[in-house]
Amino acid sequence: MKNQAREEVKRIIIAKLPELMKVDPDIRNFILNVTRESHPNKRETESRFDRKMDELKRDREARDKKWAAQDKKWEEEQREQNK
Repeated sequence: MKNQAREEVKRIIIAKLPELMKVDPDIRNFILNVTRESHPNKRETESRFDRKMDELKRDREARDKKWAAQDKKWEEEQREQNK
């Protein structure tokens, strides 16, 4: 396909595809199946996001616990020094 013809086909696809996806389930399913190979769907994205948020929460809780223990140790040392 010549470059000029390719650009014309591309222009037509870009112009017509959004409407075709709204009205034609076969086109919509075809495009979704093609893009699934390289792009995760909403459920997969949300699942990854949820896992990452859970990981961050666990990290924060562990860090908070560690700081609480360090604070307690520091307060005990301060009490010992003030005796």
